[in-house]
Amino acid sequence: MPLIRNGTTDSARVDELTARLADEVRAARLSGQPVIYENEIAQTGTYHVTVVWDDWGRLPLQARSRVILDAYRVADPSKTGKLTIAMGVTRREATSLGLFPYAVVAAFRKSEQDVERQALDALKREGATPGSTGLELRCHTLDEAERAVERLQAAVPGPFWMIIQDTQQDR
Repeated sequence: MPLIRNGTTDSARVDELTARLADEVRAARLSGQPVIYENEIAQTGTYHVTVVWDDWGRLPLQARSRVILDAYRVADPSKTGKLTIAMGVTRREATSLGLFPYAVVAAFRKSEQDVERQALDALKREGATPGSTGLELRCHTLDEAERAVERLQAAVPGPFWMIIQDTQQDR
């Protein structure tokens, strides 16, 4: 079996991402990136954390996990030593893994072109990225997608907000 060695990681970039993620853990924002999924395992008192963030870019998976662990050590010391899974993925990686089966999109009629730019800007503020259907906000659960539509509808009212669910055949 081949041995594949990861290259060295830019420590300044790792430090910057750690500081930014620690700020996000403390802030607990409702939208945008990164999206932090923290699941408590009641039987063991441990946590599984998945951070979906396009800023991971080309950072190796092991370095992403280290950033998550270090950010929690700074931002939420009560969980130090209790994170048993710390996984960092980009939105595209999360979608391909099936973590985001729901997509919030805007589908416009010709008569709605005047609000199209506002709606797309609102999607971007929520954390949407380019996808197979254009700009899309990927969501982990239907409830999460519905809450995003409520926020988008409040920002830019209109009948164009839609939720699309992927099926296994779509992947």
